Amino acid sequence: MLFYFIFILKIKSTSLKEYYVIANRGIHDHFLNNFQDIISLKEGNLDNLQKDDPKVVKFDEKKENHYLIKLGKSFIYREPDALVLKGKELIPDDPGFLFEMVPCQGYGYQIKNGDKCFEVGEDNGPLDGYEILLSECAKNDNQVFILEPVKLSNEPTSDLEREAKLF
Repeated sequence: MLFYFIFILKIKSTSLKEYYVIANRGIHDHFLNNFQDIISLKEGNLDNLQKDDPKVVKFDEKKENHYLIKLGKSFIYREPDALVLKGKELIPDDPGFLFEMVPCQGYGYQIKNGDKCFEVGEDNGPLDGYEILLSECAKNDNQVFILEPVKLSNEPTSDLEREAKLF
């Protein structure tokens, strides 16, 4: 019995502590992306990722199953009553930054703010990707997202860092 308790504590303490990319259940080669504070689902590869890459996610749990979601250099934000998301600098205690992660049948999550869930919308082409909307939560594959842990590259990202690594 003690073993099970320790095992459960271990799972809880390691959940959502790493870096991730977020894919839609039906579109595995596209990842949530924050380009110029516009949140979309874009095709991409997972090579040489840095912590501020526009598709790298870091979660910060504020209360049980409710998270701040840092995507790239800013946080995902929902303005009051808005049906689209954007990237924004964090404003503490603003509920527009807090998202609930709801497990879906053991395979992925619905990501929820208030009574609305993330949903993959129309494909706007390779440059803009699929729009991410907020809509009524439903049992719908367009609302199920998969969190894929990623390893960050140790490669320097600027010429100055590359030169410093030589010494």
